[in-house]
Amino acid sequence: MQAADLFCVMVQELQRGLDKLAVRLVPWQPPDSGASSTEAVKVEDMMVLVDSLLENTCTGDDQTERSPTPFTLGSMVSHFQKLFDVLSLSGVYPRMNEVYTRLGEMTTAMRNVRDVLDLGTVQYTAAECIHCMC
Repeated sequence: MQAADLFCVMVQELQRGLDKLAVRLVPWQPPDSGASSTEAVKVEDMMVLVDSLLENTCTGDDQTERSPTPFTLGSMVSHFQKLFDVLSLSGVYPRMNEVYTRLGEMTTAMRNVRDVLDLGTVQYTAAECIHCMC
């Protein structure tokens, strides 16, 4: 009888541990284990919880490669700051917007030059467009 009681206590502790893990891995989902301290813990519920955790977290090499680490993200931001002379972190987003706006303006200018020179819809590089003007 003591072994069965010990087993029940261990299963309940396992359920609480899975609930904590779920909160840590998928914090955007509300915990829905449905097992309170007075309700019986079902192994099936724990299996469903483990399956959902596996589905909602990184599960493959391709997904891991698409998700950069915090260190990589920090390095990218630092590189952007050096490239575009941004002194503070708060200046990164405004500068990104400025770069994006300038890119749009340059794309429009290239399209206009292509139209003026009757180059058609084939996309030429800037060097090819300048060569056509000479």
